[in-house]
Order: sequence, then C-alpha cells, then structure tokens
Amino acid sequence: MVEAGLLDEVRALLRRGLPRSATAMQAIGYKEFAGVLADEKTEREAVEEVKLRSRQYAKRQLTWLRRDPGVRWIEWEKNRDFVRAMQISTEILSEEGLF
Repeated sequence: MVEAGLLDEVRALLRRGLPRSATAMQAIGYKEFAGVLADEKTEREAVEEVKLRSRQYAKRQLTWLRRDPGVRWIEWEKNRDFVRAMQISTEILSEEGLF
C-alpha cells in the first residue's frame, strides 16, 4: 500500500476536499496516513497502525466466516497444491450453480 503511493493518494483526496471524517477516509491506511499529513503521527507509526488494523480486520473476518455454516474450507495447510485447490474450488462453484 505504502510503496504503491498511498500517501500521495491520501494527499490528493484531501486536496480535492474530501473531509477526514468521510467514510472512505476511515478505511485501513487512509485514516492513518491522513494523520501523517496532519502531523499527528510519523509515517512509521502510521505503518504500524495499518499493520495492526489489518490483523484485527483479518481476525474479525475469520471469526465471521467460521460461524457461517455455508462456508466451504479448502485445507491448504495439508496439501499446498494450487492446481488441486483450483479443482476443488471449481467443484464447489459447480455444486452451487455458480460456475
């Protein structure tokens, strides 16, 4: 994110008048780097906050997915075979009428 120019993107959005309170500016990365531009934190602090918020978001996603009985898991850790994983995915999508 950072290497792809996130700071410049946030700067451009703010210059166009997007308020920091806008929903879009609350997204992971945008909020933290808006703080950098407002001299509220360093770029290093923002990067650490982005890492933390990303981990927290991933944890919430996994919690939500684990509770959904319709989620079908592919046991990637047992067999890291990408071709087989694609086959399983295709089978699941076909069973659901999505492929």
